[in-house]
Amino acid sequence: MPSAFGTIGWGTYAPDRVLDFRARLDVFVLLRAGALVENAITNWRFESGLLLRLAFHAPNLIVEQGSQRQQVAVSWYSPCPPIVRPHLHCPTCGQGRYALHEVGGIFTCRICGELDYACRHINRHTPQLNQLARLRRKIRADPAPFSPLPPLSSLRPTQRKIFGQILALEQGVVASMGGVADDLEARAKKSGMLRR
Repeated sequence: MPSAFGTIGWGTYAPDRVLDFRARLDVFVLLRAGALVENAITNWRFESGLLLRLAFHAPNLIVEQGSQRQQVAVSWYSPCPPIVRPHLHCPTCGQGRYALHEVGGIFTCRICGELDYACRHINRHTPQLNQLARLRRKIRADPAPFSPLPPLSSLRPTQRKIFGQILALEQGVVASMGGVADDLEARAKKSGMLRR
């Protein structure tokens, strides 16, 4: 089935790969909570209900989740001599990070966990609609698709070109929606949801 307003494979990202929905060990939050003090044992609960037991024995932070146990190296560095900041070292790549994220039961950095920020994928499934809104804003029209456009006589020559692009994109969106509607109707008939 063709997808609406663009291709389904390009620009999509699986929700389980979005960073914002993962449990996160932030080094500065741990520091403020006193979890990075020698021999400190901390019970840490996330909003998702995940419960961790953290034990700090320099230079390692031991993360226990049920029967799983993971060791995370902690190092301290000084960007400016009086200031000392901690780093959590990713168990996979060994790089110092400010935050580690839970992926498959272990805490790893964003890069090793192949995670990405949600804001980078907002509206990527509808590139034609995004382009349409951007062009409409250029001629100071309402960015909503199919809303009235300003009179052609009031536009400058460059804006008239944009006007033509907007009309072409809107026609493409209508054609795409028609194809999607036909595909959905065919699926419904095939599955028995509609009479033939």
